[in-house]
Amino acid sequence: MSSQELIVVIFSIVGLALAAKAFGLLTVKLKQPSILGELATGIFLGPTVLDWMQASQTQVFSFVRQSSVLLFLVAAGLAIPITSALKNARISFAVTIGGSVVPFVLGLISILSVQEWAQQELAGPQAEGWQLPLFFATALSISAVPVIAKTLMDLGLYQSRMGVITMTAAVLTDLIAWFLFAFAAGGSFHGLVTLAAFCIGLAWGASKYADRSARFTKVAREWLGPFFFATVGLRVDFAQHIDIVLVLLVLVVACLGKVTGCGIAARVAGLNRGEAWAVAFAMNSRGAMEVILGLAALDAGLITPKLFVALVIMAFATSMLSGPLIRRALRA
Repeated sequence: MSSQELIVVIFSIVGLALAAKAFGLLTVKLKQPSILGELATGIFLGPTVLDWMQASQTQVFSFVRQSSVLLFLVAAGLAIPITSALKNARISFAVTIGGSVVPFVLGLISILSVQEWAQQELAGPQAEGWQLPLFFATALSISAVPVIAKTLMDLGLYQSRMGVITMTAAVLTDLIAWFLFAFAAGGSFHGLVTLAAFCIGLAWGASKYADRSARFTKVAREWLGPFFFATVGLRVDFAQHIDIVLVLLVLVVACLGKVTGCGIAARVAGLNRGEAWAVAFAMNSRGAMEVILGLAALDAGLITPKLFVALVIMAFATSMLSGPLIRRALRA
């Protein structure tokens, strides 16, 4: 790469990061998670609308993108309140089981019921016969710790009993999901490295050096995260690969499994009706983690762009619905 090309790539990276930051701040003002604006940046600047930035195909750009997501995952692990997670452990564990097992089983049944079609339309070129069902079930069972935390903070619920229970269950659920993804990816580089990044963040946050992470966490959340999510739209032409029927099916199955599993488990464990469904609606938010999981699967050749687009839209929708539904549940 010539020095002139390198300068173009650097300006492209900085420009995309600034645009993503601006769109993210705009969506926050509209009382929506910033990830929605950041993802929209890439979709509108990418192949869907403008076919922007040949620079995104370079090795330098790819390295920066992959580094950004790994550092963002470390920051996500750092954000976990490990000490608070020990409180209300029984209820949190019940929500974790319900919120992991029910959507996983429902996802597995759904994909196996149309297995022949799914292998033709949704399985990537590197996927073995068992990998697509396992990945799809895992994708439906994941929650989004960073988005859930931000939503609870915005609602003033982060340190409440409902908030602590939700965050603990979300952490355990995501940890299980990342282990399952590493297995679904057949021990591939993408699966193992993403799992390792999240675990490094958890370990750092629980260590005596956690107080030294503030600056790193701020950079990762405010700049690396927005840049990465903007690059998602540069990878896939959403208009070309969107399948409305598939999107609706994924959204319905994802919401049904997560909300039902978490809500019933929370009620059985002892939460009142309002708190139980508030926990369930919070856990239903897929946000950033769903996008990262889906992109890792796309990079590993496990899924097609069609399924990736459906998962990203599902992450959009569940993140947008989370806050209003939590408010309604607690008012009931």
